Amino acid sequence: MSEKYSTDELVEWLSNAEPGFPKSDAIIARLRAADKLCEAAKTALDPINEMINGKKEFTTVNFKGLAEAIADYEGNQ
Repeated sequence: MSEKYSTDELVEWLSNAEPGFPKSDAIIARLRAADKLCEAAKTALDPINEMINGKKEFTTVNFKGLAEAIADYEGNQ
């Protein structure tokens, strides 16, 4: 991740937040789902990028993992 804080660092901060911090469990679940979504998108798009950049002539892309990550993320909204 190129962001200033990693998902793990944000989860740790939220876990140590003041007791009763509103919706901390929901925020943690959403952060983890967002992290999985980003990784699934990268995995799905890597073969396409290789084809665009001339490293492959033809590629097969499996969008199942991306679809599952999207559903998980949307379920945590």
